[in-house]
Amino acid sequence: MASRKSIVGGPDVLLALYYGGGMADLFAPVGPKPDDDDFGVKFCEAVLESDPDHVEALAFLGNTYTTRGKYERGAVLDLRLVRLRPHSPRARYNLACTYALLGRPEDAFAELERAVEFGFDDAEHMMRDDDLASLREDARFRDLVLRARGPRDKR
Repeated sequence: MASRKSIVGGPDVLLALYYGGGMADLFAPVGPKPDDDDFGVKFCEAVLESDPDHVEALAFLGNTYTTRGKYERGAVLDLRLVRLRPHSPRARYNLACTYALLGRPEDAFAELERAVEFGFDDAEHMMRDDDLASLREDARFRDLVLRARGPRDKR
């Protein structure tokens, strides 16, 4: 018989289990792990009801909404993340992606600029990221890619 794990630490521990695939162990004593794609969304929405500034839940939901084409909902969460973590290159990059998908290139470039300024350096990802496709023909995009690569690699 599977032993029941003791969970202490609230939503952070549960999110770690969810992201790490450990939810099967958590649900084993009571039944199968929900396979529903919406489980993560419902879970994180519940986390945000009790902790509206929970960074991991905001990041998960913002990404999920944007991936599902719910750009306005994603933008609201991305903005909340940026307010909570104003110097986070990842939060700024994700907001730039959402703005690009919303057809707001000036806002997207402003956030990409901040992302690179705060340390975003994955130039290869920028060039492959479909969310930024609408920005690629603009000279500012190439400049930001070069800056993200840094002085050592100006390919």
